[in-house]
Amino acid sequence: MRSQQALRESEERLRALFSQSAAGIGQTDLSVRMVLVNQRFCKMLGYRSDELVGIRFQDITHPEDLAEAEQQFKRLLSTGEPFEMEKRCVKKDGSLVWTAISVSALRGDDGRIRQVGFIAIDISASKDAQELNAIWLPSSSPRTTRSWASISA
Repeated sequence: MRSQQALRESEERLRALFSQSAAGIGQTDLSVRMVLVNQRFCKMLGYRSDELVGIRFQDITHPEDLAEAEQQFKRLLSTGEPFEMEKRCVKKDGSLVWTAISVSALRGDDGRIRQVGFIAIDISASKDAQELNAIWLPSSSPRTTRSWASISA
């Protein structure tokens, strides 16, 4: 009886973490088809949960990031080694969202990989800031200014 209570409390804590997380969280089957997603992941991509469940991860991955993502997934499925990567996801409206994604194998009682779990964070604002820095900082940095001053002297 006490162990059932402990199990119930543990499940409630995990459910709260899943539903209240600031990160997108989900699970896929071994064909990388989504079977479970939290509301944050849905909001990040502009889909409802019932629209995302059943979609393959490849279907929401930007074509330029697809080869690396597929390679990483294949390695995960063969070795069980988790991976992290930054990749663009295609939202329902066709726009892009940059994500930092952490992916891990979920094993059954027999130790075999049964599903894949992922946590995704929207890093679009950070990528936008990096892009702006790349455009503006090199031309106005003190080092560049000194270099131009020494050339013209």
